[in-house]
Amino acid sequence: MLVAQDPKVTEALSTLIAARNIENETVSLLPQVLVMGDLPKPRPTYVLVRGNYEDHGEEVAPRGLNQVLGWNPAWPDNRIGLAQWLVPHEQLMEKTMEVAEQIASLPPLAARLTKESLLRGMDTANLAEASFADLYRFALLEMTEDKVEGHAAWREKRKPEFKGR
Repeated sequence: MLVAQDPKVTEALSTLIAARNIENETVSLLPQVLVMGDLPKPRPTYVLVRGNYEDHGEEVAPRGLNQVLGWNPAWPDNRIGLAQWLVPHEQLMEKTMEVAEQIASLPPLAARLTKESLLRGMDTANLAEASFADLYRFALLEMTEDKVEGHAAWREKRKPEFKGR
């Protein structure tokens, strides 16, 4: 069974959403916008005529993936189903560890600031403010020892040894 279908997880998610809604009503001037949720009824998707977003061509159904690889009808027609299509369940832990090792190999300060940018960016009023904050975050990285080490390792064709400074 998927974790997302576990009744305890569903109940905890409902509690979290309710708490966030209360916080939004009492503290935040900006409403929370879901960027990784599924709509109960997906919006229609179209082939765009000459790439023009306002010129909708033929409507397409979310079934193009089965033309590439088989689609299991037991999978939901949402992002969870897409994840199951991309990484078979029996390979999930192996792929998870591969991604975790890749993230762990990154310069720690850069990884931390990237995560901060992603998290804070969702609470920022507009793209200009988020970009401005990112400019300062990443300007700080230019002054780190890890930046010097990363460039030196690349020039010397060796694996970098990041120190988090």
